[in-house]
This record gives sequence, C-alpha cells and structure tokens, in this order.
Amino acid sequence: KRTNTTSMLAAKAVLAPRGTVRAAINMSNILLVTNRADPAQPGGVAPDMAAALADALGAKLQLVPYKNPGALADSAGAGEWDVGLIGAEPARAAIIGFSAPYAEIEATYLVRPGVPFHTAAQVDTEGVRVASSRRSAYTQVVL
Repeated sequence: KRTNTTSMLAAKAVLAPRGTVRAAINMSNILLVTNRADPAQPGGVAPDMAAALADALGAKLQLVPYKNPGALADSAGAGEWDVGLIGAEPARAAIIGFSAPYAEIEATYLVRPGVPFHTAAQVDTEGVRVASSRRSAYTQVVL
C-alpha cells in the first residue's frame, strides 16, 4: 500500500504539479472525441480517460482542446498541457514521450465511384495518390 501511495504521489507531482491535470485533447478525431458541441466540455473516450487519470491522481481536470493532432504536438514543451491524447508516431516521439497505446483504431480508405481499386494492395502501388488529414498519424503511415 505504501509503495502504491508513493508511486501515485510521484505521478501526481509530474502529471499534475499544480493540482490539476491539464489534458490536451485532439478535437479532430471523432472516434475519441464524440461530443464537440462545446469545445470547453468535449465528451468521448479521450476526455473520459483524462478524467479517470485526474480522478486516480486525486487532481482536478482541465481539458485543453486542439483543432488537430499537429497543433497539439506543436504545443509540446510550451507549458500548455501536462498530458496529451494523440497517436504515437516516430516524428513526434522526438519531443513527446508516449505511453503504451490506450486505443487501437483500425483505419481504411474510401475511393470515388468508378475507381478500380478493391483491395489495399491495389491502392498501395507506385503512382497512386492517397489523401489524408494533414499532420495526422495516419498521414505518417501513408508516407
């Protein structure tokens, strides 16, 4: 019990040094942020996880919304947030320490009517252009 308490106090000192977990939220991921009616009070998996972390640490929660993961990553080191909920990818790992994945999102693609692609292998060929949201982790995989 004492070790667990010591670990939680150490975690709180790092993740909520002011008594509040400031959690950066990627508002563009509709799978992890499902309620965006009020950007100050988003709902979904990512905000719920941030709330559970704050609760476990005995801290308050402040959600810090970002328009997309690129904007969130750009703010790393600026002192705006303590915990960020975005996908891990190698370029971001140079400035952000990532935990083990908290979610796995299976991605796929759409094609226009009449386009002759029916499998991922057909799309993954030289000369085929693929669009993705700018600066998302998906884009890093496609490149």
